[in-house]
Amino acid sequence: MGHNRRLYTSIICLMTACLPLCAAAQYPALVALAKKADSTYIQTYDSMLTGRFYFSRKYTSIHLGAAKSIANLRYRPNTTLNMGIGATYRSFTLNLAYGFPFLNPEKGKGNTRYLDLQSHIYPRNWTIDFFGQFYKGYFLSPRGLGSNDLQRYYLRPDLGISLFGLAVYNLRNGERFSYRAAFLQSEWQKKSAGTLLFGGEVYAGSVSGDSVLVPSSIADQYDQREVRKIRFLELGPGAGYAYTFVVKKHWFLTGAATLNMDIG
Repeated sequence: MGHNRRLYTSIICLMTACLPLCAAAQYPALVALAKKADSTYIQTYDSMLTGRFYFSRKYTSIHLGAAKSIANLRYRPNTTLNMGIGATYRSFTLNLAYGFPFLNPEKGKGNTRYLDLQSHIYPRNWTIDFFGQFYKGYFLSPRGLGSNDLQRYYLRPDLGISLFGLAVYNLRNGERFSYRAAFLQSEWQKKSAGTLLFGGEVYAGSVSGDSVLVPSSIADQYDQREVRKIRFLELGPGAGYAYTFVVKKHWFLTGAATLNMDIG
């Protein structure tokens, strides 16, 4: 495909550190899993029910590149900021969240219908993520770009994306760094620790609209002026780093970044 296009998937989650709520019986398999961790860094609570209170916003944006002197086109869905609660027991996790109106005031960004399916598996030395994302209804950022009114967003209720993906990474320091502590709260990261990540990703999907993707008022500035649909398949190896910074034992901040060499 000759057209210059990039697709970004962004997930922003804010979570508070949580403590176990109640105890249950120990099982040999869970004890064996705990023994694989360095107990001075990680405490395992797989046999307990743990809970969480969190905020989250998930979205997949569409980025159309342009010449250096011209603004790139970035379409974003108007997804909600959600507030929710969740619980984890052994290998089962349930999260319930809702985008309450007081968290999401109307800002003229249109309406988005979406279904965002994700599955995250965290063995001791691996992280495995599955994605199935379906969005319809986008607005163009920043405000005024492509619109006849500079105070309004250019809206595309017809624009949609379907995305499927799989990402698998090996944790080189899984004995001391825990993804479960950050995202499931079924473990406790006692001390700050980080790990190198090595693995790969594969993504496939499509972007389409009822008309061309570039607004007609600025179409002559973009090479993609006639594009109405994009299909893509990208895969390749990746590497990165993840780190959890622990403050006073029970407060933490976790960040992770990967760089991929995609072929597609």
